[in-house]
Amino acid sequence: MGQIYEGMILLDNNVVRADWRKAKAIVTDTLTKYEATIHTARRWDERALAYPIKGNQRATYFLSYFELPNGHSDELRRALDLNASVLRYLFLAVDEVPEEESDLASAEDDSAHTVDAPPADGPRPTAFDEIDEARESERQRIRDEEDAAKAAAAEGGGESAEKSDSDSEPEVEAEPEEAAATTATSDGDSPQES
Repeated sequence: MGQIYEGMILLDNNVVRADWRKAKAIVTDTLTKYEATIHTARRWDERALAYPIKGNQRATYFLSYFELPNGHSDELRRALDLNASVLRYLFLAVDEVPEEESDLASAEDDSAHTVDAPPADGPRPTAFDEIDEARESERQRIRDEEDAAKAAAAEGGGESAEKSDSDSEPEVEAEPEEAAATTATSDGDSPQES
């Protein structure tokens, strides 16, 4: 007797587009090769990925509940790692198969059931492009500042470079304001306000 697992496997949409039943067989055949007893196996969903995996922006999520004899877990993981159609997988040990899962899987096994072809891998979501543009803009600003500092240092020795550095930070006045606002009279008496 083995452990019951819930397995979520991400399949390459190119394989799913070609033929869903063959894509499903890739996973189920691999499970049975390592003596797993498959309780349910079905397409869970097709979604955009949070980040590209092996160049794919989207994947089909395959959900399966299976019982795997002790000692075969590492072999199964190795087989899935080597399978080019499998992008990622996750196995979780569970106590039992949820009741509704059997109904959902049997509905998919019906010969009249069809699975829509996944959409094409589109461009990355625009949020990623905006982040990339902001990062590149910041990098360019830093490069421009460094180039300006180098050019100023080359033209005027070191004084111009120091001045460009001080432009970014406000100068702190060394003299108190009161001393700067007063002047001495010509006869050397007490100071007068100007």
